[in-house]
Amino acid sequence: MTNILLRLIIIRLVVYEVNMYSNVVEQAWQRCGGKCECKDQSHAHTYIRCNRKLIYENKDKPRIDGWKVVYLTGVAADTAENIRIYCHSCFKQD
Repeated sequence: MTNILLRLIIIRLVVYEVNMYSNVVEQAWQRCGGKCECKDQSHAHTYIRCNRKLIYENKDKPRIDGWKVVYLTGVAADTAENIRIYCHSCFKQD
């Protein structure tokens, strides 16, 4: 009985984390307006935001309109302020 209860708790935690991550990414997507937020000075868009138009369904796809989630602190955090939305091209350059 204890193993079953432990498994149920773990499943609920995983589902909670997936939902939390999805909500945070959705908030960041709304903030960026569907455009790349990269401002890296070493990229071709020096000192200004990239602003490449992205397609939501192309998350994690290596396409011109594909995009990735980038963590500012280097670790996953449950806030939209800790992440940026980068086009695939900017993500590859980092």
